[in-house]
Amino acid sequence: MNKRLSDAEAQAVDWAVRADAPDFSDWAALERWLAADPVNAVLFDRAASDAHAAAGTIASPPSREHRTPVRGNRAAITERRTIPARKYWVPLGIAAGLGSLAFSATWLLQPAPAPTRIVATRAGEVRTIMLDDHSSVTLNGGSEVRFASDQARALALSRGQASFQVHHDARHPFVVRAGAVEVIDLGTRFDIDRTDSGTVIAVGEGAVMIRAAGREVELHAGERSIVPEGGAPGGPSTLLPQDVSSWQRGTLTYDDVTVGRLLNDVNRRIGLRTRLSPGLTDRHFAGSVNLNGSPEAVIARLEAVIGIVAHRDNDGWTFAPRPDGIRR
Repeated sequence: MNKRLSDAEAQAVDWAVRADAPDFSDWAALERWLAADPVNAVLFDRAASDAHAAAGTIASPPSREHRTPVRGNRAAITERRTIPARKYWVPLGIAAGLGSLAFSATWLLQPAPAPTRIVATRAGEVRTIMLDDHSSVTLNGGSEVRFASDQARALALSRGQASFQVHHDARHPFVVRAGAVEVIDLGTRFDIDRTDSGTVIAVGEGAVMIRAAGREVELHAGERSIVPEGGAPGGPSTLLPQDVSSWQRGTLTYDDVTVGRLLNDVNRRIGLRTRLSPGLTDRHFAGSVNLNGSPEAVIARLEAVIGIVAHRDNDGWTFAPRPDGIRR
């Protein structure tokens, strides 16, 4: 390939990318470049077509969002409406000037991908989404899930925790992405929890396949795996199947977590505002906590099972070690 053609191809790609930007306004310069050489229009056409083909194989970048909060006990629903790509064209005046060429100006319309539906919950809210294939997703408080309106069997858990009840179809796998973690349904019911330190996957019925960092781990009912942020899935550990998604029934169950993690889960599930004093930073907890009832009742249970004392302040509760130093 001669250098002249190589340079022109590079310029065509550059113009195609720039012309697709929402704030592009330099159409006069683009027209001058197209008119400068008959080859330019062909290369521009090809570059725009190649960009369109590549768009079908990679995830599209975030687009403008239109957010409509819903008041009351319903979760805030957000739809991301992808702005249709503009038409690439060679202006009619230039096309007339290039009439002796073996090509004419063409319209290239890049079809817009299907809108992405975003369903989010505030702290203290739980919402169930029914999908077109009869599967369902139940979001814990402070969580968000995204999926294309025409691909309900491919979802992304952006943040928080969700339980999935899946209508199994071996020909069309149900796939959930949680950051760099991919979870493929091989059964019917599982739970995914995205935390600051990683992702926890637990299976209540059936099985799932987890993929992350080049490793695959298969989980069956009564098993869970912890995937550190940016790492590979850990081997299966056991739990009672009925404990999977127990947060939906208002119960939190742990083998061993920090008190800070426990309180974060309480805040997310019932919307309490709680803070932890420095003296409890390294305190751990194992067991179950019942979150049903009034906020005062839940606070009293937390004081009893963790062995701490809660003080009411302006916008929530602060937990501190018991003055007598006794852990109960």
